[in-house]
Amino acid sequence: MKSKKNLFNDQTLTDFITKTSTFKIILFFTIVTAFYGAYVIGYGIDGFFEPIIFSHTNSYYNVMFFAVLALNTINTSRIFTENTDYIIRLDNRKNYLKKLVVIVTKVNILLIIIHLFSFFTILLFTKFDNFKITEYLDYDINNLSYSVFLLLRYYIYAILFSIINSLFYERFGEKKTMIIDFIFVICFGFGISSSMMESNFSFLPWEYFKLKNYGSFSKEIIISIFYLIIIEVLAIILFKIISQRKKLFTKHLIYNDLNYLLKKQRKILFILILVPAISIIINLNKSLSGLTIIGNTLGLTFDLKSLNMMVLLMYCFNVVAFLYFTFYNYIKDYQTNLDQIYLRKGFHDFYLPKTLLFLVIVLLIKFIQYLPLLLVILIGNYSLELTSLLNLFITDYLYIVTITQIAMSIYLTYIIFKKIRFLIVFIGIIIFINIPVTIVALQEYKNIILFVLVAVIAYNNYLNIRYHKKIIDEVGGK
Repeated sequence: MKSKKNLFNDQTLTDFITKTSTFKIILFFTIVTAFYGAYVIGYGIDGFFEPIIFSHTNSYYNVMFFAVLALNTINTSRIFTENTDYIIRLDNRKNYLKKLVVIVTKVNILLIIIHLFSFFTILLFTKFDNFKITEYLDYDINNLSYSVFLLLRYYIYAILFSIINSLFYERFGEKKTMIIDFIFVICFGFGISSSMMESNFSFLPWEYFKLKNYGSFSKEIIISIFYLIIIEVLAIILFKIISQRKKLFTKHLIYNDLNYLLKKQRKILFILILVPAISIIINLNKSLSGLTIIGNTLGLTFDLKSLNMMVLLMYCFNVVAFLYFTFYNYIKDYQTNLDQIYLRKGFHDFYLPKTLLFLVIVLLIKFIQYLPLLLVILIGNYSLELTSLLNLFITDYLYIVTITQIAMSIYLTYIIFKKIRFLIVFIGIIIFINIPVTIVALQEYKNIILFVLVAVIAYNNYLNIRYHKKIIDEVGGK
């Protein structure tokens, strides 16, 4: 057994990791993956560049490659965290995370280089006499140019996902990270198709590893760069959160919010579940599908053009109840929890983790809210597609949390900028007048809603960091 040395520089540690038996096993599987992509998938495909495109957009190949990459990231992170002689030299947690990311990136880049070398070696032996350069789709480029672009996007995304994975390892530990990786990897296997699909922007990472037609090459480049920026921003945010993490505050925040919800707001929680459960009995109609009945019950089908009073009431109930829950959930901390915020965390790090916890709580409430409705539909033997219900659930959830965060944004802006309150009220009214009310009609615009949600949360976080003293003065800290 190889004894551990004092690994006092990056290169020595990287060399140590790559000489372990675990890395050698991972290396074997990455070569197997390369063989599968270049030979198995490439067999019977005419041309040299087509196997590159078809393998890197093949679901099975992606499952194999990202499973190998995830294992290598976990193995590298484990060895890094076990080398205390190396870690003890790092000044603080931020430097520790930086070194972890650097080492993981170096080892994964080495793995990718070996993978690509194996892939192209096999491809050269099997397709050396078939270098056909042809037009790719209607992109006005050839298959060589698109192959280069596809490979760059594929492996840059892969490196960024591995960096995020290493941060997950540090935050959640090995077992939980393996569960996250398993879910992430198997999602590559969903929606397996050999046909070309038309596509637009998507927040789902797996969509960028499928065979898609974006209509033009320039559009695909713009969408890919935009998504690249999103991944980078996500990695930076995770890095900052984890580098400044304090478990004591996080546990206190969770306990405080859950305790407040169950003790102080259990009545509204009960009403949020009971009212829809009663409403669905009234809305039962054999001529309607189960999805329509659920939509009517929660007010999701409300339309100003064909006004239905019952649906209108449920829409108002759904929105107002969650607005009430949101405002009191935040205001209670401004009023009664300032000592914990300042002593344990600091106000500049308060709003974002608070909001993330709030999003999880609303998700759980929505899930519980939908359960009795689904049970009634199933017992009544109404037609219902679960995928359509899931799509409606996600849209409903995103709509509610976005509406509540917009309301919180208007409220914070109102109490901060006293001199222009009339203008803020006017703008707030204009915003809410123009917000679509027919939630079922927004199912195709989930990406846009999510983008708006992220932007509004970022704005609210900025207000809390920049103007927290004004907020406390206005709300009335106790």
